[in-house]
Amino acid sequence: MKKIILTAAACFIAGATGMKYKTFLLSVISGAVPMVILYTVAGTAIMASVPVCIAVAAGILALVAVAVFVLRKWSSATEQEAA
Repeated sequence: MKKIILTAAACFIAGATGMKYKTFLLSVISGAVPMVILYTVAGTAIMASVPVCIAVAAGILALVAVAVFVLRKWSSATEQEAA
């Protein structure tokens, strides 16, 4: 419940201050990803074997790395178009 209230407050403040959508989206994702990783790794460690847990964690890290790479490429392409 507390997480929902904090998220709703962040959305309200972002809208009231005129924050850009891209900035808001990146902030929300960067705040949510560590918790998702923690819950996934903890749940997998409890319910499965260690090799499975390591594989899931490596997969999540790979997805995050790809997302960062794509966002950087997209950002640099957008900056080159603007120049």
